[in-house]
Amino acid sequence: MSKFQDGFFQDLWCDMVLREADSIYCRFLLEEKKEQAELRQECLAAVRKNLRAQLNNIDIQEKDGSIVNLGEKYGRKKGN
Repeated sequence: MSKFQDGFFQDLWCDMVLREADSIYCRFLLEEKKEQAELRQECLAAVRKNLRAQLNNIDIQEKDGSIVNLGEKYGRKKGN
């Protein structure tokens, strides 16, 4: 094999390896982004649930002196 052919095939092989590595890395990044999005949604759901629970347990005093529970006034959602 001549130097040209040897170098050509090495370059071709390197290009193929790099493309495969790029492909694997891109798949990894896509999986990471998907997992991050799922975790973000879980976190947001937990924060919303916690905030709703806190708001449902707040009592306010009206101008007439009566005490009103916000959860009872605005309705407690089942499961939260």
